[in-house]
Amino acid sequence: MDLSKLTNYAVSHVDWVKRALSDNGNPSSSRLFGALSTVAAIFCLLFVTVKNHAAPDALTTGGLAAFGTAPYTVNRITGMFGGQKTDQDGGNADKAALVAVAADATKTNGDKADMVASVAAAVKEK
Repeated sequence: MDLSKLTNYAVSHVDWVKRALSDNGNPSSSRLFGALSTVAAIFCLLFVTVKNHAAPDALTTGGLAAFGTAPYTVNRITGMFGGQKTDQDGGNADKAALVAVAADATKTNGDKADMVASVAAAVKEK
């Protein structure tokens, strides 16, 4: 068996896990905790099934599903209501807005002093 094929196979899976546990290339602890709590919920579901010799009711299954997704859900809801704003590329949206204000000032006036003044005013507003 060719060892390089096995190594490439393992590296591709490691990259997949890195992408799965990140938001736009940034590491995401909420996704990591969500994955761990999902594994714990699956273990609990299997334990209850084996002990009772029957599948649990919908309330137990729904509760375990909510437990498994809670860290990621809480993080996303927190981000919607006042967390750091990010643009589509994962950058800081406030900085992107300041750059847009500066670019608009240079197009309108063409003067560097006006650009600096408009950026300073935008920073003070934030």
